[in-house]
Amino acid sequence: MSYGIAFLSIIPVRDNPSDLAEQTTQLLFGETYRVLTKKKKWIEIIIDHDQYSGWISAKQHKEISQEESKAINEANCWRTIELVYPLAGKNEHIPITLGSRLFNYDGLQLKFRKERWTYNGQAVEMNEDPIKVKVLIKAAMRYLNAPYQWGGRSPLGIDCSGFIQNIFLCFNKYLPRDASQQASVGQVVHLSAEAKAGDLAFFDNEEGNITHVGLIIENDKIIHASGKVRIDHFDHYGIYNLDIKKYSHKLRVIKRLI
Repeated sequence: MSYGIAFLSIIPVRDNPSDLAEQTTQLLFGETYRVLTKKKKWIEIIIDHDQYSGWISAKQHKEISQEESKAINEANCWRTIELVYPLAGKNEHIPITLGSRLFNYDGLQLKFRKERWTYNGQAVEMNEDPIKVKVLIKAAMRYLNAPYQWGGRSPLGIDCSGFIQNIFLCFNKYLPRDASQQASVGQVVHLSAEAKAGDLAFFDNEEGNITHVGLIIENDKIIHASGKVRIDHFDHYGIYNLDIKKYSHKLRVIKRLI
C-alpha cells in the first residue's frame, strides 16, 4: 500500500474516476490518505481522518512513505482559522483555506522533507483539552455566508456535514463525513427545550433519511449550510428559514458531543 498527502489548497474527491463524476468530499491541505487503487489518470484513496473513500486526479497526488505518513499523523498539528492565507515557500506560495492541517509546524514554519514553508496566519494547535462551546461557536461563525457546495469542505464552498466536521476537527474531535453517520455519535437530547449551545441537530427528508445537520448556537438559533452558511430559528419542529418565512428542515434528533 502507498500513501499520500494533500499538498494543494483543495483536492476534489469523486465517487468515480472521472472529471464529470460527483464530488463527494474534499481533501484540505495537510490531510493524509492511503492509496487503494491506481489507474493511469486516477487514484482511489481512503482518507485517514474519517475513512472516507473516493477518487482523486493522479495529477494532484503527492506520494509519501508509510513512515512519513505515520510521523505526520502521530505528531502534534495545527488547524488554520484564517479564511484564506498563503503558505510561503522559498520561491512559491500555496493559498490554504480555513480548516487546513499544518503538520510539522512550530507556530511559524512548516517543515516538509528539506523544504521550509512559513505560515503567518492564525492557527490553533490541536490538543486533548475539553472543547469550549464559545470557542467552537466562534470558529463556526467564520464560515458565515460561505456558499453551499455538495461535497465541499472550504469557505469557498461547503456542505452541511463538511461544515460540522471541519469545526470539530479544529478541536481534535474527529467526526464521520456524512450527516447520517454523524448522527450516530454522541448522546441523545430528548427534548428540543433541553438543547444547549454546542449540540448538533439532525434533520430528515420525507423518506425518513437523515440528510441535514446544524450546530445549535442558542436554544432557539442554529448555524448550518443551506444555500450558504447561515443562522436561522430552531425549535421542536425544525429549522424556520428567516428569509423564506417557512420551515425548511424537519427535526429528527438532537445529539450532545461536548
